[in-house]
Amino acid sequence: MLVIVCIGLAIGGTLIGGIHYYAVDLPVQQALSAPVNSVGSEIGGCMEECREGHTAACIACGGSPGGSKK
Repeated sequence: MLVIVCIGLAIGGTLIGGIHYYAVDLPVQQALSAPVNSVGSEIGGCMEECREGHTAACIACGGSPGGSKK
């Protein structure tokens, strides 16, 4: 009888774990994406604004004119 209970608990835990994985863990993993590091990206544009000395645009991006982003 104890063996049957243990097997039932193992199967039940596997089912609950699988349901949790597909309902919670998998969607969170698929929603994540890496940031874009290209010249045309927003940060790349901000860095270019700062290097060229455009003070207002550079400060709006969080950088310092003539320097790099903080």
